[in-house]
Amino acid sequence: MTISKQFKYHFLWLCVVVCGVLLAAPSFAQRITDPSHTLDVVWKQIKECKEPVSIVHLGDSHVQAGFFSQPLRRTLEQKCDLSGYGWVGGHKLYGSNQVGELKFLATPRRWATERLTQVAGCSTPGPGGLVFKPGNAHHLLNIETQDGSLFNRVLVYRTADTAPMQDYDKAVLRGSCRVNDIIVDTLELRKPSSSITLQGNGRNAKYFGWQLMNTEQKLLFHAIGLNGARLDHYAVSQYTDALQALRPRLIIVSLGSNDAYTYKWETAEVEWRVRSLIQKLRESCPDARLLLTTPPPAYIRKAYTVRRNRKRVKQYHLYPNENTRKMAELIMRIAGKEHCAAFNLYGALGGIEVLPALKKSGEISADGIHYSHQGYARHGKLLATALLKSMNSEIKTQSSPMLFTSSHPDR
Repeated sequence: MTISKQFKYHFLWLCVVVCGVLLAAPSFAQRITDPSHTLDVVWKQIKECKEPVSIVHLGDSHVQAGFFSQPLRRTLEQKCDLSGYGWVGGHKLYGSNQVGELKFLATPRRWATERLTQVAGCSTPGPGGLVFKPGNAHHLLNIETQDGSLFNRVLVYRTADTAPMQDYDKAVLRGSCRVNDIIVDTLELRKPSSSITLQGNGRNAKYFGWQLMNTEQKLLFHAIGLNGARLDHYAVSQYTDALQALRPRLIIVSLGSNDAYTYKWETAEVEWRVRSLIQKLRESCPDARLLLTTPPPAYIRKAYTVRRNRKRVKQYHLYPNENTRKMAELIMRIAGKEHCAAFNLYGALGGIEVLPALKKSGEISADGIHYSHQGYARHGKLLATALLKSMNSEIKTQSSPMLFTSSHPDR
């Protein structure tokens, strides 16, 4: 065999090996990394079905829009008898984007809000990271599920000095309880419905959101997202304490995109944000297990100057954001050290190398950081598939009793 033929042979063999590795990689990337089996106790609770298991999906604009969380919720709905929407926040009430499957109509039409992501912050955030203030002494709120999902119980989250909301035609106020600074009212519907009209009183009334429930469901899925949210926005005790009102057993943290959108990356600062959020969530919600997801690959907009007609003109161009790779690696590393479950969405999508293909297919939007409906739906399906694999893996195998002896197995 000549040297040229030997070279061709070895080159082709190397190509086959590399292609095999690349093709095999996604199957590993699309699995949840959980060497300490921290999620097994959650899957066991779902299987035993002694009480509904509460799952919180915490994130930024990727979650607020609903397109990331909807495929996840629908998959759980089909596999685990999930129904209802869990906690809902009327983002449309203050002029922001709203989950398409929910319709909010209010009087007055616009309500004031305080949000964690605002410069002034939010002194008393609810489980959704914001507080709604109608402003009028008499106010109405109609919530309707567009897909026909039925619920027979509504929880109203409010301040102690706010009067309970009522729907005198459809529901009966069964009772109230207090979780830290939050009062939770329980309204039982006389029969299952896809809508409710709540009446409130008090010019200074403040609400932290609502929860639509079906008492037959095994799971409660709460999608909580705020546009522009960073890790440090949620890493405050006032918020994580408020999250106790949802009694989460699993908290899925999908943050990091906005932290990575910076021209001055500081590893120590970002690592502090991740660890701080983990610590705050564990302190406030000790019964919850944590699943960290990495942000998807994204672009970053950079300016450059060109001369045009003897003038300097500033133009902008999108470049692959290398910080998203750094963020993904950081989250996966910290998750391993902190014994948290993790899902590498960045790796499952293929990293920044596939950004041109994502842009060409229309999965990523023109701004280079947000994704299209199609793109977010794919993210949700990847995460849902990974969750089901983890769930089925625990159910099919006999779990060790040692997994459930500690109240904090994910520490």
